[in-house]
Amino acid sequence: MDTVHPTRTGTNAPNNSAPLTRSPGCTNQIPWFCWATILGGLCLTVGILWDISWHSTIGRDTFFTPAHIAVYLGGSLGGIVCGWLVLQATLLQRGAYRERTVSVLGFRGPIGAWVVIWGASAMLVSAPFDDWWHNAYGLDVRILSPPHVLLALGMYHVVLGASMMAWSWMNNLSDTDRSRFSWFLTAAGGIQLTLASMLILEISVPNRQHSPTFVFASALLFPGILASAARNSYTKWPATQVALAYFLLFELMGLVLPLFPAEPKLAPILTRVTHMVPPMFPLLLFVPAIGMDWVYSRCGRGGGWKRDIAVAALCGIAFITLYIPTQWYASKFLLSPLADNTFFHGHGRYFGYRASPGNFRFEFWNRREPPIQFQTWVWGTTLAAASSWIGISIGNFLARIRR
Repeated sequence: MDTVHPTRTGTNAPNNSAPLTRSPGCTNQIPWFCWATILGGLCLTVGILWDISWHSTIGRDTFFTPAHIAVYLGGSLGGIVCGWLVLQATLLQRGAYRERTVSVLGFRGPIGAWVVIWGASAMLVSAPFDDWWHNAYGLDVRILSPPHVLLALGMYHVVLGASMMAWSWMNNLSDTDRSRFSWFLTAAGGIQLTLASMLILEISVPNRQHSPTFVFASALLFPGILASAARNSYTKWPATQVALAYFLLFELMGLVLPLFPAEPKLAPILTRVTHMVPPMFPLLLFVPAIGMDWVYSRCGRGGGWKRDIAVAALCGIAFITLYIPTQWYASKFLLSPLADNTFFHGHGRYFGYRASPGNFRFEFWNRREPPIQFQTWVWGTTLAAASSWIGISIGNFLARIRR
């Protein structure tokens, strides 16, 4: 059986399998296709943040904007690479290599490659759908329109499939090699977390972070990704590292985008904009991630459904207990004049040209919702625990995947 990793003193290592026989094509260097698919995921993540800024700064003047090209280039890169892997496994490889693939409609390929191909196909379908939608219903900037939801699902599966391919390769290595390359999985998790955060971007602005809706949406989305990272990593504080990778990527885009001059090209123009609008300051997810990592450090990473349920419940409690006060005070700061600077890009800097001037930019928008109360904590904890359990279940699968 695998030996216990040295960073897990006093814990049970995941049951990743028995003594590793080196599979054909498995090397001690990160395979080119893992690099390519993760690069594609990074490209489309940067592209979608760029696209949101483009809509807020310039407007959707044409489908072939640089941001759109970056998004579809990222998806196409992953799809082409994984398509080649499928053709290679089906037509060119024989023998033991085929044991590391699965069959779909007579073609063979790694499980992660099939997920990437599905995601890339969904992205390609969403492109003409999105163009038709805007022509039929207007050039809006809503994130969760039907074509945008299909695009988001496709992008997320491209990144998820890339992570699965990385895990498949990692699970065929020794523990020592896994530790050496754990940073690669951290980067993949950070891209995945960044992409997922965009699904609730409209309700994550600082102006809405004092509302139960924000708490519930966050509880459904983030704990699962962080729990999956904490369950599988071969490094210390894995969930915290993934959350920090998300923070750095999101903040880097917030610092770079305003460096480029731009102006609106689509009426009505309610606010004068002279540079690319930055995204809001990233959520401080590394704070609850520290709590979830602490739970794992105390409970270990052993298997068993009863243990998983208990760990998920504790992770849910840790996430909500730390997340609510962290974002409560962070959002108050971001709406204050103290955050009106390049680093925090707060105090309304994230509003685009279609937002009218006014004090609403510096106020909370939860007047139609009940305030955050004890029952918000209870329901939020329940949702976070359910999300954590799903993440742990996915993590158990990733710990066993070898194809």
